[in-house]
Amino acid sequence: MKQFFLFVILFLTFSCETKTAGICLSFDDKTVKEWYSLKQYFKDNNVKVTFFITGSENLSIEEILYLKDLENDGHEIGFHGTMHVVSEYYIKEKTYKEYFNNEIFKGLRDMKLKGFNPKSFAYPYGSKYWFTDLILLQFFDFTRNVTPRFGQNDLTKLNIYHEIGQVDKRTSALGIDRNSNVTIQMLDCAMKKAVNDNLVLMLYAHKPVSSDTVLNYEISKEYLYKVVELSKKNNLKFLTFEELL
Repeated sequence: MKQFFLFVILFLTFSCETKTAGICLSFDDKTVKEWYSLKQYFKDNNVKVTFFITGSENLSIEEILYLKDLENDGHEIGFHGTMHVVSEYYIKEKTYKEYFNNEIFKGLRDMKLKGFNPKSFAYPYGSKYWFTDLILLQFFDFTRNVTPRFGQNDLTKLNIYHEIGQVDKRTSALGIDRNSNVTIQMLDCAMKKAVNDNLVLMLYAHKPVSSDTVLNYEISKEYLYKVVELSKKNNLKFLTFEELL
């Protein structure tokens, strides 16, 4: 009888789905050298991120090697389009077929020739169209949209959380570049919600810089370090998009 109860306990323990409260941080576009400058910092602090690449045909050999090195460290290399266009505008001006051939498939072929196999796609400008997710999810495990803040200071009310293992593979993230004006205090509340509800907080940025003058679509390294320290304080694990599965 004791062996039976032990079997039941072990079965329930290992059959239940494990969920992890975490943070999923991604970087968009193609500022590879700036991303690579954080390689050792990421490693020292157990930070894993997803890099969404656009215009891969223009990557230099050095940048390709940097991305390969980051991938070997456990970071994910995702796809951010060939031309970085607004899907709705391009489709209305051209056709769906031209959008997928020119914006998606052309860049995917190039990335695979360079040795990358992207499984996640981030929409340029966060601009998806009503039919694009349906087709894209035949080629990617995840698509990522963006959620504008529109002056909302309570980030717990925004659609920027993801539950690990959920059926819906469409995600949405909040930008934390300088122009987003997201404070550390606001992020602290958002992280606490992730912990309490066992969710993953979805964030994204573009170009990390060290200079005192930080432009739009740039994120200061000092601010980024504070985000990482805050995630540690809240016991949030950094996850790539593939780890959301």
